[in-house]
Amino acid sequence: MKTLFKLIISSLVCTALLFTTSCNKKAFEFEPRNDVDIEEALNTQKDLESWMNGAYFRAFVSNNLFGANAIFLSELISADNSTGIDFETNPRSYVVWNGTFAQPSEAYSKTLTLTNTFVANLWTDAYRAIYMTNKAIAKLNLATTTATRNRIRGEALFIRAAMYFELIKHYGSTSNPALGVPLITTETPSDAASISSTLRIPRSPIADVYTQIIADLNEAKTLLPTASSGEGRANRFVASAWLARVHLIRGNYALAGAEADNVIVNGGYTLTTNPLTAFTTENNSEAIWALKRNPQNVAGGTSLALYYLPPDLGGRNGDVLMSPAWVASTFPAGDLRVNNLMVSDDIIGLGYNQYSTLKFSPSSPEQDFTLMRLAEMYLIRAECSVRTATSIGGIAPLTDLNTVFQRANPSAPALGTATLANVLLERERELYLEGARLWDLRRNGSVLLQNARLPRFPTAGALATDNLFVFPIPFREINAIGSDVLTQNPGY
Repeated sequence: MKTLFKLIISSLVCTALLFTTSCNKKAFEFEPRNDVDIEEALNTQKDLESWMNGAYFRAFVSNNLFGANAIFLSELISADNSTGIDFETNPRSYVVWNGTFAQPSEAYSKTLTLTNTFVANLWTDAYRAIYMTNKAIAKLNLATTTATRNRIRGEALFIRAAMYFELIKHYGSTSNPALGVPLITTETPSDAASISSTLRIPRSPIADVYTQIIADLNEAKTLLPTASSGEGRANRFVASAWLARVHLIRGNYALAGAEADNVIVNGGYTLTTNPLTAFTTENNSEAIWALKRNPQNVAGGTSLALYYLPPDLGGRNGDVLMSPAWVASTFPAGDLRVNNLMVSDDIIGLGYNQYSTLKFSPSSPEQDFTLMRLAEMYLIRAECSVRTATSIGGIAPLTDLNTVFQRANPSAPALGTATLANVLLERERELYLEGARLWDLRRNGSVLLQNARLPRFPTAGALATDNLFVFPIPFREINAIGSDVLTQNPGY
């Protein structure tokens, strides 16, 4: 049964670093929590439910994670420009960073520093959420029924897996399989806002981290209800969709396709008629996982709208802009993903128009902030069918491919073949600026070309698996623990 995973964000947003302000009672409260006084704070089932609300907030509302940094930093670092060809005419340009913040500029120029606060805060908030989930699992005895214990354990495992997936993608070495991220799966004595010097936990091998992620999600699927227990709560199809992403990145195509098929067939989701509706209509049928804004929030607790939108629509200064050459070469004429989901103007005075996306527009204070959609599941099933030379779920990959393509091009002829190149192109069209690009380039061994402004970039370009595209372990973590325990990524 389909239920939308929504996080209600109140006008006070409970402060960015602690869940210490009681929130507007629209769906649930993020009640005050002091991580040090945990034994006093967690005494009842109500306390445990409130604690889990805080874990959801930390994991999915924070600008350091899905509110912004976990999505748009990977898009910036995957920018693909060629020397001597400007943003107007190079079809591989994709996006440009036009903002004034130094931290995203480092990502765009592939010159990330060890003290980049955006990179450090992504790490910190992910481990804070992991700390909270481990604590919740240790306190399951507070739940008064087996059903409640199972649900909360499933939610905690889901959140923990989601956090480790972001950590391993961003910080896991692409050249040394031993350099994953520190793996913490048991209760720790204090808030793991950082992996403190008292813990001194080294990095686990990448394979071990993925084994834990997959185990957590598989168990979560068995524990979570088919319908969410309330707004802001995950269900088993959210976990299954997440597992489809994990298996896809790992190259487990039969498993990824099976998880996507499960969501498509059993989740109760349907594609919206217009791709715009998937982003601008509350409770739309396509959204599997979404944040929900509240009328008191201009940007809905997320910075993505500020970075992605032009000034006249509530953004900053057109910080992230798409190349007109990339748009023209990527999308067929009349594609609704351009006509309805982009705006075009000479936003930064270059003498030609650039494009901004409306995917994360705050034009309606009540609209859902969509982060995972059914269209992605169709494309995962299509890709996995092509790669395994099968029809997963009995559906030909061309059928899945055209389901997505013709939704955006209702008057165009159907595509004639479902090659891997066609499927990957459709992913590029459908998922632009949603945080998928770098991982797609990396898992397919793609080459990113040189930009004249990128001094570290090799003249001939670099594979997306290069160390250039891996985040550094934050300096404060290395400094606290010691480089003898926590090894820095190659190239930093």
